[in-house]
Amino acid sequence: PEVVTQVLQEHGLKNWEYEFSLRRPYPKREQINQYQENDLQFIQRLLAEVGIFYWFTLQPDTQTEVVNFGDTQYALAARHTVTLSSPSGMNDNGTESVWGLGLTHNVVEASVSTKDYNHREAQFRLESTPADMTRG
Repeated sequence: PEVVTQVLQEHGLKNWEYEFSLRRPYPKREQINQYQENDLQFIQRLLAEVGIFYWFTLQPDTQTEVVNFGDTQYALAARHTVTLSSPSGMNDNGTESVWGLGLTHNVVEASVSTKDYNHREAQFRLESTPADMTRG
């Protein structure tokens, strides 16, 4: 997140124009390289490697966009408020409401294949073979 903050500030974004809602700690990296990619591709790659996603929200009072970063579904779900009403049909005041709400998620990889490079021991080739992860 610190590198992403630095890149955003280099492009002129102020502290109020982006917000991090992260639940997990992220260690500092020893070395980060940017090669043949623009800054957007660079931060998208860094975020994707650690499972951070982003979305945009519009601030109604100032009509400005804010870039939001999160690493759990809670970051998205906690921003919305909807009234819970019973399905009796007795309430028609024109407000949005729901009768029930359920939130679930499940992330499963179909396959995994990795390559790596250790700059301290460049003669070693770090490679893995694809693994079938569909059986859970």
